[in-house]
Amino acid sequence: MAFKDDFVSLMRASSTAPFLFIGSGISRRYINLETWESLLRKFSEHTEHPFNYYSSSADSDLPKTASELASVFYDTWWNKKNKNFAESRKQHSEEIRSRESPLKLEISKYVKLKSVELTEDEALLQEIEFLKNSVIDGIITTNWDTLLESLFPEFKVYIGQEKLLFSSLMGVDEIYKIHGCVTEHDSLVLTQNDYSDFHKKNAYLTSKLLTIFVENPVIFLGYSLQDENVRLILGNIIDCLSSENLARLQKRLIFVKWDRDSIEPKIVETALTFGQGKSIPLTQILTNSFSPIFESLSHLQRKFPLGRLRKLKEHIFTLVKTRDPSNKIFVKDIDADITSDFDVVLGVGIDVKTTVSRLGYAGVGRDELVRDIIFDDTMLDAIAICKEVLPKICRINTNVPIFKYLKKAGFLNNDGSIKIDMLDEKLAHLTSISAARFAKYPISKPEKELVKSAKTISEIMTSEIVKGDLKRAVHIIPYLKKIKVAELRNFLSENFIQLTNLGDNEKTYFVKLVCFLDFIENKN
Repeated sequence: MAFKDDFVSLMRASSTAPFLFIGSGISRRYINLETWESLLRKFSEHTEHPFNYYSSSADSDLPKTASELASVFYDTWWNKKNKNFAESRKQHSEEIRSRESPLKLEISKYVKLKSVELTEDEALLQEIEFLKNSVIDGIITTNWDTLLESLFPEFKVYIGQEKLLFSSLMGVDEIYKIHGCVTEHDSLVLTQNDYSDFHKKNAYLTSKLLTIFVENPVIFLGYSLQDENVRLILGNIIDCLSSENLARLQKRLIFVKWDRDSIEPKIVETALTFGQGKSIPLTQILTNSFSPIFESLSHLQRKFPLGRLRKLKEHIFTLVKTRDPSNKIFVKDIDADITSDFDVVLGVGIDVKTTVSRLGYAGVGRDELVRDIIFDDTMLDAIAICKEVLPKICRINTNVPIFKYLKKAGFLNNDGSIKIDMLDEKLAHLTSISAARFAKYPISKPEKELVKSAKTISEIMTSEIVKGDLKRAVHIIPYLKKIKVAELRNFLSENFIQLTNLGDNEKTYFVKLVCFLDFIENKN
């Protein structure tokens, strides 16, 4: 009983429900699915060589082993004399897109069948029932099977990095299958090429997942602390956060370790260590049964039912992102059904109908404007920003990106002066700035020599003086004689997570650099 109390207290310390980060150990536990290596062994039996032939050729590297096997399996699959795959060739030959596709296709077909064969162990079936009733916001998984979708049928599924990166995630009621799924065989991250592509995009994946790790407790199940998939993602998070913020993650990152000898579940503090003295603090649970954890999760409370919470977030998100939402606003009672016909705004204790047109921009602050300048993807109403947001922000900040919105609203003359006198006085004053304003603070003599010789931001970043140090770079870049807008935007977008997590002093220079981008792109 003490464990459940402690675990629920751990969960309730956060204002959000947890995410589950689920690995292959869960599939082995509940559907008796083979390990990655065992699957490769199984399918190597259809070729002329045993698994050890491919493994030794690949120096025991599993992704490379999979590539070696896939290459040989391709010819086996297409061989008309091979009757094992005759029906498969007949049904799926048009779906083959690469030499690796046949192996992925046959593995997918096999794993699909395994996905519906639940264990018959009564204790494990009880665990599954508790898991199905767990109060969670979503699931991240590297598993290919469809077990999780069957347990959470109302969750929306995103398969692979591409869909995850280019979708507007709600962070509620969702499953992120970052290594692909058997329902789309070519999405499987299986071979050396797949892993190489995955690693290239991993920084973008980390930026998508970072919000989850910061805002939600994340419970890891079916992984060891040494699992390379987990270490890759957590290693990138270490690079994005300060030591102070990493310490705050300890109660949010929870590793569940199956321990045969644990009579009662135990909660302990630990850390995951990386090279160069880097580590991330974690909470670890040692247990010989997952039932106490899943049962405790089922007792967590929500303010809204999960399905409705997702719909609310979807509608509000669409409303904020819409350039002209006024014709789509409809006010409904909170208990009424929500349809896809409206952007929905809910209000309690206020006259929503008379104030809704202003509420959309009441919460927009400088951070939102900074992000919008870099990524240019929110379609904010420029007139509303100029009249309602900028006057408020400019009273307390001098570093505010303003020219994009003044330009779009039609408030600037060609010479950069304000076209009309209807705007706030402080805002009007900020329009008179010049490029020199962004390079007024002192830099060292070697840094001055660097900006004389460097022609690009890339040259600054790779120089002996900077050596990739973002803190130093944001001080130096405004001194460059010529800066290309595209290059500066790429620098800010590619390093956005790290830059937004700089200390307060350095972050000031980051914001100033964003204002510089706004200036040279929209005013100068």
